[in-house]
Amino acid sequence: MIKKLIIIKLGGGLITYKNSPTPRLKTKVLIEIVNQIKKLNYQGYSFVIIHGAGSFGHPLAKKYRINEGVSTEEQLHAAINIQLTMQQLSLIIANQFHKVGLNPQVIPTHCLVSQDNTQFKDFPTEIIKQTLTEKTIPILYGDVVMDRTTHFSIISGDTLVGYLAKQLKANQVIFLSDVDGVYNQDPKTHKQAQKFSIINDQNVNEILVNIKQNNPNDVSGEMAGKIKQIKKFLGGIEVGIASGLLKDNLSKAIHGRAGTKLKLN
Repeated sequence: MIKKLIIIKLGGGLITYKNSPTPRLKTKVLIEIVNQIKKLNYQGYSFVIIHGAGSFGHPLAKKYRINEGVSTEEQLHAAINIQLTMQQLSLIIANQFHKVGLNPQVIPTHCLVSQDNTQFKDFPTEIIKQTLTEKTIPILYGDVVMDRTTHFSIISGDTLVGYLAKQLKANQVIFLSDVDGVYNQDPKTHKQAQKFSIINDQNVNEILVNIKQNNPNDVSGEMAGKIKQIKKFLGGIEVGIASGLLKDNLSKAIHGRAGTKLKLN
């Protein structure tokens, strides 16, 4: 019996050096997060893990404009390269879970998800549900998937989060980032940046207008993209955005003591 199901999105900028032109993992950060998940798992929480691409996917996707579809041999080669690299990243993450005594199952997104003209269309979730009943931890990720119109296209991890949260009736969704919530300015470059402790239906549109994209290599929309997906797909579900760099912050976020809480209907 699943006591409480939490979907965790590991941001690409949290677990990788996102601005690196080649794949670079933040190994110590990953180890710390996995250890936190282990403790929570022993307390009776169940998890679905969805991770972003960071430097393992975004630079190639940006260079070859994979987000617009695939129409040339060069783009096809790049798209397959991204698929392979994302599988490698997932296996690294899964191996870390396995090392601490947990039982992860990597489920390649491109084997299940299909799109049409870059828009999400289908995702059978039976295998995800079965992994949870078997008390294993499914790991999925943003990926390059088959597309009925453009041959291939990108599905972001945030889209997966929104869809699976509803399909699996998740109790809570936590987005772990490299910043502790949503701010009015980039806290990495503006010391005076102020954090929004709560985002709701009354202030969400104003907040979205004032969020600017900082990383040109990110093809998934950064924080604004996350909030839009939350607004569209996660209405009525308890959501938090918090830093994965702070000690025990995942547990604090689950209990509403860290980051930004989102209450959107």
